[in-house]
Amino acid sequence: MAKIPRIAVPLRKPTTQVPGRPIRQGSATGDVLQSLGEAAQEIFGKVQRAQSLAETTKAQNERDLRLSDIQTRAVNETDLSTATQKSYEDEINKVNKESAKSITIPADRSLFELESENKANISRAKIQGSFRKKIVEQGAADLSIFIGNKENEFIQANSVAGKQSAILERNDKIREAVKSGYISGAEATEKIDELDKEWGKAQVEYDIATNPLMARELLNAKAYPNVSELERVELLKKVDTEMKRQSTELEDDINQKFLDEDITIEEIEAAGFKKTDGGIGSKTARTLIGQLERQQKAVIKDITTDNEAAKSYVDLVDRMVTDRVDNFNAKQSLVEAMSDGVITSEESDKFNKINQNLNDQKFNKEGGPLINAVKKIKAWAGASNATDEELSVSLRKLVNDSDKPNPEAIADEIIKQNNVNANPQWSNLKVGDTVSTPTGSVIIKGFFPDGEPDVEPVK
Repeated sequence: MAKIPRIAVPLRKPTTQVPGRPIRQGSATGDVLQSLGEAAQEIFGKVQRAQSLAETTKAQNERDLRLSDIQTRAVNETDLSTATQKSYEDEINKVNKESAKSITIPADRSLFELESENKANISRAKIQGSFRKKIVEQGAADLSIFIGNKENEFIQANSVAGKQSAILERNDKIREAVKSGYISGAEATEKIDELDKEWGKAQVEYDIATNPLMARELLNAKAYPNVSELERVELLKKVDTEMKRQSTELEDDINQKFLDEDITIEEIEAAGFKKTDGGIGSKTARTLIGQLERQQKAVIKDITTDNEAAKSYVDLVDRMVTDRVDNFNAKQSLVEAMSDGVITSEESDKFNKINQNLNDQKFNKEGGPLINAVKKIKAWAGASNATDEELSVSLRKLVNDSDKPNPEAIADEIIKQNNVNANPQWSNLKVGDTVSTPTGSVIIKGFFPDGEPDVEPVK
């Protein structure tokens, strides 16, 4: 089927005004009140955004200053004990909680908290790096670094065996540290128990950040070790929060594309999975698709009112294209072609040829030379794993020649040329040639209609 170039088209704003009837004054008054209301809402929105910006900026400044102070003190710290490291961790957590309190708008506070967590992670990394460096100077850095690397391996391992391997290597290294005198046996036992819990929770946190759906499934199945029931409930809440965030972000993106008239039904359908899984929901998707179709229907009605070629094209699409998405896209090609108010003579001529061919051959779902030719090309595309673009080009060639007799012969020629293009060596062969293959030599007896050589083994 011919595809018309895609050009953005402004959609007409629907009106309920009856031509020739005086405009009611009450309607005008309502419009004024509506405009005033919209203006007031805009002013309120600006004030709220200004307040949000001021609160967020102040909180960011306070947080960053305090985090910087914590990092500076940690760099100069001489006490490298676990308790000291934990005190800095507690300070970071305290800074994040206290700095967020000054933000009054809940949504902004949530975004700030997410940002602060990232900032906190950076601070933690810097502080941990500082402590690790000093531990290296004391001869115990290898153990800390090794454990950190094994934690990453554990978290990112894709199999149970991989995770078990990381744990065994970690425990062996800790026992070596006991023998080396870096830590005592009691400290080693305590360290292993502590790491088991930390790694278990770190694994969940990592999964929530990278694959929240999987994390939720595993949490519901209680598949994570060393996670208490209370922690499991709280972690499930974090999954729900992440899913809501993803859903809101995706819906905002889809709505913006809809307003910009830069979205397809396929995109909306792809985003229409459950909100609890991060999608926009099937109901929202159906609503948006319905709006797109209604807008298109209004434009199509205007286009086809005085344009028989366009009307014939729409009728053809409705008869032949049963898939909802394909039907919409086919009509959208017409809408975009008519965005300048006219169909060019070349486009009009092509539409007329298609419709004339339909009338002559009773082109419908029961068959006919042209539809059989289309089916032949589609069958070739399926058998040869042709791309959508290759199929589209082939059908376009067929439609462009739809006014010529014997469309099935044209389809055979298109298929033959496509096969030769995919196998350029065929074009250099002729009857009687001998060709070497992995299974032995063959001789060219002739060629099939699709261009493939007909061969037989050399005796």
